[in-house]
Amino acid sequence: MTALAASALAAAVTAGCSGNDDSNPFDQGGTTSSGASSGTGGASPDDPIKPASGGIRRLMVPQYVGSIRVLFGDIGAAAADPPLDEALKGFDAIGAAELTTAPSSVERYELSARAIASAVVADKPTIDAILPCDPTGPTDTACLGQFVSSLGRVAWRRALTQPEVDRIVAASQTAANAYGTVDAALETIVSALIQSFNFLYIVEIGEPDAKDPTVRRLTPLELATRMSFFLLDATPEATLLDAAEAGQLDDDAGIAAIAKELLARPEAKTTLDTLYAEVFRLRELDIMAKDPTLFPQLTDTLKQAMKEETLQLIRDIVWEKNSDAREMFDADRTFVNAELASLYGISPPSGSGFAEASLPASQERFGLFGHAGLLALLSHTDSTSPTRRGAFIQARLLCNPVPPPPPNVVPVLPPPSGTPKSMKQRLEEHMKEASCASCHTLMDPIGFALEHFDGIGAWRAKDNGFDIDTTGSVKGLGDFAGPGDLSKLVKDDPRSAQCLIKNLFRQSMGHLETDGEAPALLQLDDSFTGGGYRIRDLLVHLVQNPAFRLVGDPK
Repeated sequence: MTALAASALAAAVTAGCSGNDDSNPFDQGGTTSSGASSGTGGASPDDPIKPASGGIRRLMVPQYVGSIRVLFGDIGAAAADPPLDEALKGFDAIGAAELTTAPSSVERYELSARAIASAVVADKPTIDAILPCDPTGPTDTACLGQFVSSLGRVAWRRALTQPEVDRIVAASQTAANAYGTVDAALETIVSALIQSFNFLYIVEIGEPDAKDPTVRRLTPLELATRMSFFLLDATPEATLLDAAEAGQLDDDAGIAAIAKELLARPEAKTTLDTLYAEVFRLRELDIMAKDPTLFPQLTDTLKQAMKEETLQLIRDIVWEKNSDAREMFDADRTFVNAELASLYGISPPSGSGFAEASLPASQERFGLFGHAGLLALLSHTDSTSPTRRGAFIQARLLCNPVPPPPPNVVPVLPPPSGTPKSMKQRLEEHMKEASCASCHTLMDPIGFALEHFDGIGAWRAKDNGFDIDTTGSVKGLGDFAGPGDLSKLVKDDPRSAQCLIKNLFRQSMGHLETDGEAPALLQLDDSFTGGGYRIRDLLVHLVQNPAFRLVGDPK
């Protein structure tokens, strides 16, 4: 970077990378799509909540496939092939709520629906299980109408009107006349129901709240739908729709009871896996590339083991022990198979699967900070990257994203000079540039603490022949001598618990939190902190929260 560029950009970059350490820790979440702050400002937990606008959002891929599985079982789910999700503001859920559906995606939904319908109708046990009657022939409109109503109620999360039933039955008769078979009529019904807007989009409009006309309360069926998609990544089953219509979601106690029932299901574990694979970028391991001459031990199976390690630790904390979620930041144990154990230099477990293992204290490999998957993802193809590692911890673990560099700044280290240097020495020189220092001082020192872990997370004693200095200091976080200190600082920092809340909140709502929802975040923080930082309890409290149950007027 030239001196002229540094002079021109220094003020702007410095303003954008202040670190926010003097503000409320919950004030570090970015902005909403309307430009409003997404923090809590001077809000109190007792303040009234002003919910975000109601509207619609498209099903994400796991929700689409999960819903098809609820409707048709594994046969239908195996045939499902929806368009891929697109993330916005760091979340697929926000992309599903805000991005338009491309024409190519519409075509793919049609092709997917046809494939599902064909597979379902061709499999006699599957179609027999969902047919409420036995059609006498392709023109048995009475039975076909019953099928539309029963299947449509779960697919569309509400009862169909008679004109809606009639239109789909009429379409089935067109197919029946063309092909002369019951199967043609049934395939048309299945395909029509799951191509519909009513299936592909979650509707969250609500109805005027009798107690507060300035907000709208989700209808019982809308609330059941939001809960099911958030906790299970699937459309609510008929029994949940029945419970909603019977008034079982009308108060906190009823919502808590239903939420706990849903969380006891295996789909809840898969849904949380999906969220953390996204938030912690584990799903990117499949396509991660490294220099094979430098890291020949990195195989596709090792990548999968890296992903599984992190998910197994989270599963153990959340589902097996129901313990303090912050343990993921400083656990001195992990889950390994033989291949991952070899990378870590520890004894492999017996058998071919994963087992819990203690980590050598000498490596200071604590929690997520020592997981090879994250360390590898947050590195270059041929080296470590303290900057990427520090930026990840700031953004994904503390919800304190560091702004990207201005357009005229090249965010690449200068090529190495003739004098050998460690990565830390090179970055420290880079941080001397005024326009770079304000941001890099928030990221790089954090990454320095992890420099004993190479580009795929294996422990190393030296970097380019130099002793590794893992000490550092970051404004707003503190001083640390290495990974152990860093992991404890992050665990004890209020922002880490608040960030866990924000990630779940954003996933559940499909938007960044607004100023009006700040009291909701504070309420969740109080209950999460007071309850011992248990994720399962947090999930229940979140669906009980007014922000989850209310919406504003649709825009």
